[in-house]
Amino acid sequence: MMKKLCVVLLCFMFVLCPAPEVRGYFAEDSFSLNWMSPQPVPEKKSTSLTQLKYQVRRGDTIWGIARKFHLDEQTIRKANGLGEKSIIYPGQVLVLPCGKMATHRLAPGETLWSLARRYNVDVVHLMVWNQISDPTKLRAGETIIIPVTGSPSGRSSRKEENLSWPLKGMITSFYGPRGSEFHHGIDIAAKVGERIRAADSGVVVFIGSYPIYGKTIIIDHGAGTKTLYAHLHGFAVHKGDFVKRGEVIGYAGNSGRSTGPHLHFEVRKNNRAVDPLLYLKG
Repeated sequence: MMKKLCVVLLCFMFVLCPAPEVRGYFAEDSFSLNWMSPQPVPEKKSTSLTQLKYQVRRGDTIWGIARKFHLDEQTIRKANGLGEKSIIYPGQVLVLPCGKMATHRLAPGETLWSLARRYNVDVVHLMVWNQISDPTKLRAGETIIIPVTGSPSGRSSRKEENLSWPLKGMITSFYGPRGSEFHHGIDIAAKVGERIRAADSGVVVFIGSYPIYGKTIIIDHGAGTKTLYAHLHGFAVHKGDFVKRGEVIGYAGNSGRSTGPHLHFEVRKNNRAVDPLLYLKG
């Protein structure tokens, strides 16, 4: 009887004196890390006057450097005390007065392409300014320089700087000195059989094999501009064909002197090789 009375009294006390509320507690709290989306890393953006140091490579000219970084040639000369007849040499370090530059701290999920759209800048220009060879390997937290010099949009207004990429992939070798040789184009990693597309509309003026280039296609786009596609596995066009921009012209391979499957891509102005990154659009 006494036991039953104690039980009744305890129940009565719990009803009259409920346990104090634990503020802020929800049953989901213990699972929150599993269902909550990760918060983005806060963007760190600033605009300030910037000076970059650039080491001259073989084949560089002040005109070419100015075009690559969208700067004024005379501004570069003045900043480095160079006269009109001054000659630059490989290994020389130049100061590039870049004016106002923005920096952006990458948040999870952001890519170089999303930054290009956000700031209205070509992907190629972001790659050049930040010396990025593989835009797919960026990590959250990295700081990216955003060029805001040049035209208001950050893009080049020159029509000739409007070639499309013949292949999307990692750049494994840039234009310029490479060991004891000079590399006259860029190499883009590829799988054998991957489709290669025309960088612009034009006429196929050469299709065949060269000793080093292997299976090669050359397209004449007019106005002294030609593009070359080398180390191919096979062809999808014939000499004399008119091809449209973006049309499949061949397939990536490993022909010629090559250490692995890739596309060697050149841009030639008046039969002189130039840096393709000056002409490719992101």
